[in-house]
Amino acid sequence: MSDVDPGDLELYTEAALAWLEKNASRRPPAQDLVWGEGSDDVALFKNLTFEGERAHIDEVRRWQALKSDAGYGSIAWPVEHGGAGLSRAHEQTFGRIESEFLTPAGHEAVGITMNLVAPTILSVGTDEQKARYLRPARRTDEMWCQLFSEPGAGSDLAGLSTRAVSDGETWVITARRSGHPVPSTPTSDT
Repeated sequence: MSDVDPGDLELYTEAALAWLEKNASRRPPAQDLVWGEGSDDVALFKNLTFEGERAHIDEVRRWQALKSDAGYGSIAWPVEHGGAGLSRAHEQTFGRIESEFLTPAGHEAVGITMNLVAPTILSVGTDEQKARYLRPARRTDEMWCQLFSEPGAGSDLAGLSTRAVSDGETWVITARRSGHPVPSTPTSDT
């Protein structure tokens, strides 16, 4: 990718296509869909064994590391944080072309790392946090998870009753248990 002018989207597209043709197989042409035939699975979580899920995650991570090392893993990220420093148009172009190839289907742990945690660190992290976490996130050498749970709500975020309200330089956290408010001790703003 280094010998292609990143400002020229047409040349970038050609280079990305050549890289994908070298590293992945083309997706076969779509078959006509017939009602009641084939898979209509749209589940977010796959019903895999532990070993099957581990193998799938490893395959997704291998692909992400390969893309990152070639400059296609974090296309719109700043160069100083391991990205290609290109535009969203470049990123969208690569995504469109990549969808024409057989690549590992995503996994929620990779998605949380690449689409929630890493962009948050990139946006509001300290220089030390960016230096420590962004490269391993970009390559998925390290991954994160995000969990929410509350008694009475489980992981239903719309049903959460805990609230944090700013009170000057502190936060006041309140929750409801059995229909009764339970105030907490104010915490410092950290």
